[in-house]
Amino acid sequence: MKKFFIGLTAVAVLASSANAMGGDKGKKHGLINCINKVSDLTKEQHSALNKLVSIAKSKKGEMKRMMIPKGNLSNFLSAKGFDKSAFIKAKKMSMANKVEKKAKMIDSMLKILTPAQILELKKVVQVKATKKLFQNLSPKSILELRTEVEKQALVK
Repeated sequence: MKKFFIGLTAVAVLASSANAMGGDKGKKHGLINCINKVSDLTKEQHSALNKLVSIAKSKKGEMKRMMIPKGNLSNFLSAKGFDKSAFIKAKKMSMANKVEKKAKMIDSMLKILTPAQILELKKVVQVKATKKLFQNLSPKSILELRTEVEKQALVK
């Protein structure tokens, strides 16, 4: 049973890293929600985090303007046809900008926290990822996952 929980922790770490790479779409304030669950946040930390969030909200329109509007292909269509390379280049550039801004935001939020709070945040994110993982799995998939984890534990 102990080996099962070790394997489960490994699955949680993988799922949390997937979320960090953008797999947490549709969740509003995912990281802020996790940070708020961290104990011992001071009033100064709360106000600094709220200030960062309000700045990010004010720049949201700027981010949307940087992205290519969905369904707007007119920039890439001509009498010759579809300019595939220009479309791919524009999409990659807009996604790179989005990822860079998100990374800066996460970095600035973590600079507000102490090292102990960051470790606690990591645990909260892992628990959230594990819950999310099991919400999306069917009972059959959970049994298959458990069997696979137990097999891997026996190999080690």
